[in-house]
Amino acid sequence: SSTMVTYELYGCVCHHGYLSRSGHYTAYCQYEQQRWYHCDDQKVRDCTDSFSMATLKDAYVLFYRQQDHYSSSNTNTRYSSRL
Repeated sequence: SSTMVTYELYGCVCHHGYLSRSGHYTAYCQYEQQRWYHCDDQKVRDCTDSFSMATLKDAYVLFYRQQDHYSSSNTNTRYSSRL
């Protein structure tokens, strides 16, 4: 049987600023029931309703999970990293 491999974005670290040695870092992560959260220092807010790829314009590191689809009834998910 053939295997189709797809990847799904589940997290992103963003760098806000012009220099790599200065600026501010925030993160977006997907958690429970496909909800997206924005993490900014001590603040975490649900941003599912406003999240889009345009939100990630300052992306610095992207995190993907690999999904192997052997058939429509059997799906395995492998995480490459954890947030």
